[in-house]
Amino acid sequence: MAQQKDLISWYENEESEESDTQAVHLPPQPPPLTPETPPPTRESRGDVLHLIKFLQESRTREEELRRREEKL
Repeated sequence: MAQQKDLISWYENEESEESDTQAVHLPPQPPPLTPETPPPTRESRGDVLHLIKFLQESRTREEELRRREEKL
């Protein structure tokens, strides 16, 4: 009988120690990752190519303006 009480008290102590360690509150986890963006379509590729061309043209225009200013 004494062994049983010792065993019960040991078990209760183990449970209370476990509950103490499990009482740590973790921040909420972010939702699972999803694919970032869908694959590009022909239309979006065309938009990107158009934008690249526009930027290249504007860069050459800026360079031409700088050259003209330097000459003056």
